[in-house]
Amino acid sequence: MKKGTVQKILYAFARTRRASARKKVYSQKALRDDKPKTAYLLKAISESEAVQARRLLHLMIGKIDITDSYQATIFENEIQELIELYRDDIAEAESNGDTAAARALAQLQKAEKRLTALYDRSRQEITEEHFAEYYVCPFCGYLSKEQPPEECPICGANGDKFKKIN
Repeated sequence: MKKGTVQKILYAFARTRRASARKKVYSQKALRDDKPKTAYLLKAISESEAVQARRLLHLMIGKIDITDSYQATIFENEIQELIELYRDDIAEAESNGDTAAARALAQLQKAEKRLTALYDRSRQEITEEHFAEYYVCPFCGYLSKEQPPEECPICGANGDKFKKIN
């Protein structure tokens, strides 16, 4: 695959994944607005777009890191890149006086930083000694292991809202 094609597929993946996530949020809003048919359709569209995104990602096999060092790619490159992007976005939101956006972005950045605690860079491996259960805060993405906290330490969400990862 030519470099230009790879870039276009990566861009299409990002757009499609973002669209899927947006439809999922709109579906949840439609449910809150007592529009179950709209919610159901939007949820179906979201899943369709998620499938499309996965297909695009599969086209990239061989173009992304699938070696044994993929953990280093994830923890040392991708997560660190997100942390840095959030830093820049937070600074921009603050300079624009958008305190709500700056606060939300800061929470997301903290959630990403939390993920790095699950990885030992010196050994390039996951730090878990045994299989753990994980719970994710649906508001900020904070990842808890073994059990959800009573309250999210980042955004304050009630622990009973955490989603168990199966």
